[in-house]
Amino acid sequence: MDADTPRHDRRVLLAGLFVSATALVLIVLYAFRSFFSQLFDADFMPHGHCYMWRPDILWLHVISDSLVTLSYFAIPVCLVFLVKRRRGLRFRGAFWLFSLFIFFCGCTHLLEIYSVWQGAYRLTGMMKLATGLVSVATAIYLIRAMPQLLRIPLPKEMRAVQDRLGERERLYETILKAGVDGFLTIEKRGEGDTARYLLSEFNEVAAQELAVDREQASGMDIELAMPLARSLALKADLEEASRTGRTIAGDRLFADEEGKERFFSFRLAPTESLFVLFYLDRTEIYQTEAALKRSLEEKASEALMRSDINAARAQAAISAAANGMLIVDSQGKMVQANTQLQLIFGYAESELVGRSVEMLVPEQVRSGHQGLRENYHAHPQTRAMGPERQLEGRRKDGSLFPVEVGLNPFETPEGRFVIASVLDVSERIAARRALEESELRFQQAVKGGRVGIWHWIDVESPEQWWSDSFYQVLGFEVGEIEAHADTFRELLHPEDRERTFDLVSRCVAGEDAFAIDYRIKRKDGRYRWFYGAGVAVHDKAAGRTSMIGSMQDIQFRKDAEDQVRSAKEAVEAKNREMEEMMYAVSHDLKSPLVSIRGLIQILQARGGADGDPNQDFVQRIDRLASHMGDLITDLLEMSRVGHASENIESVRSADVVEDVLQGLLTKTGHSNWEVVVGKDLPVLRVDRKRLWQLLQNLISNALKYGTNENGNGGRIEIGSASDVRGVTLFVRDFGEGIEIEQQERIFQVFKRLNTKKEGTGVGLAIVKKIMEHYEGSVTIDSALGQGSTFSLHFPKERWVRDEG
Repeated sequence: MDADTPRHDRRVLLAGLFVSATALVLIVLYAFRSFFSQLFDADFMPHGHCYMWRPDILWLHVISDSLVTLSYFAIPVCLVFLVKRRRGLRFRGAFWLFSLFIFFCGCTHLLEIYSVWQGAYRLTGMMKLATGLVSVATAIYLIRAMPQLLRIPLPKEMRAVQDRLGERERLYETILKAGVDGFLTIEKRGEGDTARYLLSEFNEVAAQELAVDREQASGMDIELAMPLARSLALKADLEEASRTGRTIAGDRLFADEEGKERFFSFRLAPTESLFVLFYLDRTEIYQTEAALKRSLEEKASEALMRSDINAARAQAAISAAANGMLIVDSQGKMVQANTQLQLIFGYAESELVGRSVEMLVPEQVRSGHQGLRENYHAHPQTRAMGPERQLEGRRKDGSLFPVEVGLNPFETPEGRFVIASVLDVSERIAARRALEESELRFQQAVKGGRVGIWHWIDVESPEQWWSDSFYQVLGFEVGEIEAHADTFRELLHPEDRERTFDLVSRCVAGEDAFAIDYRIKRKDGRYRWFYGAGVAVHDKAAGRTSMIGSMQDIQFRKDAEDQVRSAKEAVEAKNREMEEMMYAVSHDLKSPLVSIRGLIQILQARGGADGDPNQDFVQRIDRLASHMGDLITDLLEMSRVGHASENIESVRSADVVEDVLQGLLTKTGHSNWEVVVGKDLPVLRVDRKRLWQLLQNLISNALKYGTNENGNGGRIEIGSASDVRGVTLFVRDFGEGIEIEQQERIFQVFKRLNTKKEGTGVGLAIVKKIMEHYEGSVTIDSALGQGSTFSLHFPKERWVRDEG
């Protein structure tokens, strides 16, 4: 019997079957009374004779029938237990019939064991007959139920339905969060006087009205969870909607639990299992209109004595309103319009007063609007105009725009008037359309772009959702492989699996977002680089964590990076080769130069008469040899940067500045210079000798080129500055300065702008190379006649903040 058969019909049918079966049994027993009287007699040869009483054959059959009997008795017990525990299980009749059929089969095998020693074949035959009848009943039931069994969805179809339900649920959650109106659903429990209305779901706007925590509100009585429901007398509306099945909408003025007056527009719609409530708090608009109405009514009553004063005050109240305000008489003639309304429609007040209000509505609805206006004047009430449809206004230039209109009637000795509050909602509508277009563009990008989107609905379950483009970037047809976390793990390159899923685990644990480059195997078996990013969404209400993210093919970027890396390595190899050659050449040049300096000293020691021209040549050769020695020394120093071993330690730059100044001011005769050294110069993690070279080059240049106009001394400043990127040391002089066009050249080898000053043209090139070695930089800020500032920018890794 099918579970869909009504209970009453099932009982009647079962009773009829029982009576018929009983009568049939009695008839059979009477007809075969001789047969049944000997039912349990063992007057036939036992089955053991057929086995010739051989123990191996006999016990083989006995043990086999015993195992079958035990199994056939255990299976019905499991099926009956399942049917009893799962009350809503479909096709319960099939389970019962199978249980009975298998039980009788077990009894048949049990009698087979009995008949080995006792030849009660009448009893065995009756049991087989009973088994056959139950088998026929089971087959008939299955044949009748086969159309319904074939309609049972497959697991793949169930997953598709679940995916569609998931998309609908995400859309539903988006509406809940993005809505500007209050939204909630209410569930009904019970009927009649015992009926209860429980709060089910709600958005952020509705959550502000809760009297309890968000986690406690769901499932509570609506009037206990939300005092607003009591104030709105919502229960009576729920009962009416439940009884009639119709949607209830309207405006309601009430006092809340704190006694404050509030004005709401609401719409209550019943569904099959829930009630859906939308509401909009229009208290501020109502209070503004009510205040204006009261003000106008008071002014109108006083107009008999002080009409001019009251008119001015009413005009001021209307003019000061933030919304467009329009006063219309009972004939539909406009009496007064404030400045905001004039701006909205583009008319001057003189063009409106005395004319029909229909001039402000679209031409195609003017005839219908007149009838609606007359009906409103016959039954005036404070309410929104046309809450069920989008209203439009007509500007002076003929253009149409969306509006919201609130109507508020009031009485004066001159008759009935209506204040219409008009709000231009063009920007709101445009924002809504922009949001819809953005959503459409996003969907199009997901479908047609080369970015794959994935959604892990619950990180505790491996099932995922992949967009069509996700399959496409991997080279698969949509649905060709299962959207599954284990599938994604298998596609990842073995070297990237652990670090990728470690990032995912940390994201789920609380880091909220992750980004990573990884390799994934496409359908063609080749690995490609992808950029993956994702974010975790912790849904406390549902008690689960989901993730959503994307991946983008970046193989072209990786290929370009490899090419750049190869080119960089080639350039670095060439530079090292040039530096090694420079070091070798400089070293080889220094040896003969030492010999030349020795010979010059011998010539100078032998001397000659005063005024001997040869002696002047010897001195000039000595100066040139000295300059060449300095040049070779600088080239050697430059070639050692980045190659010679360094003693990296925490160095106080203030101490190095002091050492450099003592040597330079005394040696170069600049003791009369004004040198200003800033406080709190930084401590740096560098080689002390390299820092001395940096400061010695910059300070010597400042002393060399920073001479004042008289040439008798000058001023230099040494200081520091810091930011999030690191720390800067600077040396500033107030000398002749450098043209902007020439500032890049001074850091090149042998590029000297002033050949009259002593120098090799290598010092600033050494400074630049040392700073690049420390992953920093050197810059210049200079202008002709205003001096120069050289700055050494050290990265934060080189800055020791807690010392010095």
